[in-house]
Amino acid sequence: MLAQHKARALEKYGEDFSTELLVFTSLEGTPINPQNWQRFWRKLLRQAGVTPNNFHALRHTHATKLLAAGMPLMDVSRRLGHSKPSHTLDLYGHAMPGKDDEIAGQIAEIYNLPDKKKKPPAEKPDDE
Repeated sequence: MLAQHKARALEKYGEDFSTELLVFTSLEGTPINPQNWQRFWRKLLRQAGVTPNNFHALRHTHATKLLAAGMPLMDVSRRLGHSKPSHTLDLYGHAMPGKDDEIAGQIAEIYNLPDKKKKPPAEKPDDE
C-alpha cells in the first residue's frame, strides 16, 4: 500500500517533494505538528488505561524486549538503524540476558573442573 501511495504521488507531482508524499498528515494535508501528535498519543493511552509515556518509548521497549528475548545484538542494531552495534550495546546492554552461569559451566567442562552447583555424593559410613 505504501509503494502504491508513493507511486501515485510521484506520478502526480514528479520528484519534487510534496505533502502528498506524506503518509500521515493533518486534516489540512500538512505535516503533523509534533505537539498535536503527543496530545493525541496521551489521549489514546488514557482511553486504553495505559500509563502515559512518550511515543518514542515504544522504540526503546521494542529494542529492550528483543534483546531480553535473546535476539542477536547485530540484528537488533540493524533493525533500529544504528550505524554501530556498539551504540545499541551502550543503550540496551542492560537488557541482554546474563550468561555468567552458562560461561562458568563451559569453563568447568573445558578444564574438567567439578560443577559447583552439583552436590557431591554423600560419603558412605566406614562400617559398610
